[in-house]
Amino acid sequence: MPFGKREAKVEKLIFKHFDTVKETLDLFLEVLDLYLEGNPDFVPRGREVHRAEGRADDVRREIVVHLFEGAYTPVFREDYHVLAELVDKVANKAETVIDDLVLEKPPFPKESMGPVRDLARSSVSAFGPLRKALETLYSDMGKVMTFTAEVSTAEGVVDKMEWDILERLFEMDIELAQKVLLRDTIRAIGSIADRMEDAADRMALMVVKRQF
Repeated sequence: MPFGKREAKVEKLIFKHFDTVKETLDLFLEVLDLYLEGNPDFVPRGREVHRAEGRADDVRREIVVHLFEGAYTPVFREDYHVLAELVDKVANKAETVIDDLVLEKPPFPKESMGPVRDLARSSVSAFGPLRKALETLYSDMGKVMTFTAEVSTAEGVVDKMEWDILERLFEMDIELAQKVLLRDTIRAIGSIADRMEDAADRMALMVVKRQF
């Protein structure tokens, strides 16, 4: 893949964007733990999630500017634009979950806390192979599909965990309104992995396009 100064700059920014999204996800897990523990520090730390997501969004905008200025050929330019948008949605979703916790403070039954923690960690874990897919996109394109498949596998595990948690939730003797509020939060946590799968699918498409 021929590279110039603009392309090299975009590559650097894309990796920076991934790193900032990872920072957002790490903070997301920390704040979720604080919330489930009943630690009031979850509110100020929740603001850190918001700031990290903002930094990720700033990097995404910088990527778009360089693409607009002519980085990559037109046929591939859209790929990098869309990839940046999809990865940014990962951070957006993590921020949304924390914002909802801060604003709505849904009461999790004690028996659901462990499974919800596990769900969040499993959802975030899909970012590992997504990052490896990015690295191989630039270094060894033949291996990209291996890591995008790992993202899809991780997302499938998260789907199953989410279903099991919701099934148990609706069997609990709690108010329906509480169940619905918790359902929405649990689905939002699981959808973080969905966003990663969307980004992985885009990378797979980028590889296919470059085979011609």
